[in-house]
Amino acid sequence: MAPEILNKQLAGLSADVWSFGVLLFECVTGAVCSLLISVDERQNKLTTAGCGKELIELFTQCHQVEPEKRPTMAEVHDKLQTLVLQTVKDDEELRQELRRAQAQDSDTYGKTWNEHYGCQQHVSELLVEVKQLAAKYQRGLAL
Repeated sequence: MAPEILNKQLAGLSADVWSFGVLLFECVTGAVCSLLISVDERQNKLTTAGCGKELIELFTQCHQVEPEKRPTMAEVHDKLQTLVLQTVKDDEELRQELRRAQAQDSDTYGKTWNEHYGCQQHVSELLVEVKQLAAKYQRGLAL
């Protein structure tokens, strides 16, 4: 419960923002969000759970003791939407970078193979034997 509710004071929509922060914490960490543990401990639990700086900051904003310092749910929604869209963008950039790295690795492997091994006479004979063994293995799996 938000501090103002625990103190039997009037509560407004900001109490719901506090509760959202509790749900966010518990969903992400799997731990109970207790007022008995310090803000630093709660932030450490979020960090350990893999939360980024922005999500930890949002949680901290939702858990301001003074209700007027908490964001509105519309602001929380906007921030979460921004974080999700950024994650999607980051994921796509990571996939593109991985594709570039794989292509570069493939080029490097091919070049190294040709320079060091492909020119050796016994390598082509060895490759033929490996292909034959692979074909036998595949036939054995098909039986």
